[in-house]
Amino acid sequence: MQQAGTEAGFRTQRQRDLPRTNGPQRACALPKERRKRKESASQATRKVFWYNTLMNGKSELRREMKVRRRDVTYAEKTSADAVVCQKLKARRDIGEMVDPQNRNSPLAVYLASPGEINIDHYINCMIREGVEVVAPRWNGKTYDLAKLKGLDEKNLRRGPMGIREACDADFVEPKEVYAWIIPGLAFTREGKRLGYGGGWYDRLLASAPKDAVKIGVAYLFQIVDDIPAEPHDIALTGIIEG
Repeated sequence: MQQAGTEAGFRTQRQRDLPRTNGPQRACALPKERRKRKESASQATRKVFWYNTLMNGKSELRREMKVRRRDVTYAEKTSADAVVCQKLKARRDIGEMVDPQNRNSPLAVYLASPGEINIDHYINCMIREGVEVVAPRWNGKTYDLAKLKGLDEKNLRRGPMGIREACDADFVEPKEVYAWIIPGLAFTREGKRLGYGGGWYDRLLASAPKDAVKIGVAYLFQIVDDIPAEPHDIALTGIIEG
């Protein structure tokens, strides 16, 4: 018995003499690491779910608006075109930005594709008044803003998506543009906008001055209560409906 006790005491003393390791601490730390991995995986799953829900909501709204635009009659469209052009002319915020005695900014517009409200009459008025008007033009990779000399065939071409654009690649930087007129598929009164999904205007507007006037153009049915939004979406400052 005494010998066994001596051996036990020797082993206990030897264990005390050995350098301590992190074995027990590591054993306790493993569950924490697993919990962190599970939490991280759970967060990633929630983000994917949120993103898919967001994209599905946008896709559904895009489909709905495209269908409703196709149902617009010729008489309704020409009426909306005229109403919007009149409202644009009356916008004091745009007028102040493009006024040579004020900001003297270029005016960024869009050249309407089928289904969109056509603002050609307003664009021609601005060009005649000497305002520098610019519109998106494909540069081979994305859209830049190019100066419009006129809306006749000699000054316009069809881009790769069939959208009219300036023939000449005379570009203006978005950071120089304080007045924007922007198309879209849906808008809210608070300035949210749903585009076509390419992100072209988001990229252009990301470089625009923070105090730029950004006006969306829409049919009345395109103004909705809410639109799923992402962090990179740029809010507009106003909406004009036809």
